[in-house]
Amino acid sequence: MKCPECGSEKLTWDTGVRSACNGVVDGRFKMNEIEGIFILGCDECSETVRVISSNQFLAIHLQEVTKLKLKLLDTY
Repeated sequence: MKCPECGSEKLTWDTGVRSACNGVVDGRFKMNEIEGIFILGCDECSETVRVISSNQFLAIHLQEVTKLKLKLLDTY
């Protein structure tokens, strides 16, 4: 994957949180009102390449782990 702004391949994941509820809030969140997010950013130009929820991030990585496990099982 490359940065759409500058073409660099130096990308880094970072984490954050955002409001999971709609509307204006007063800054006093309950646990069910926030969600974790992962942000893929460019190390060269600081462009935000992608923002995904923690659930999406987990699903992607679980698929990769499952593929690796199946590959290991095939070698035995």
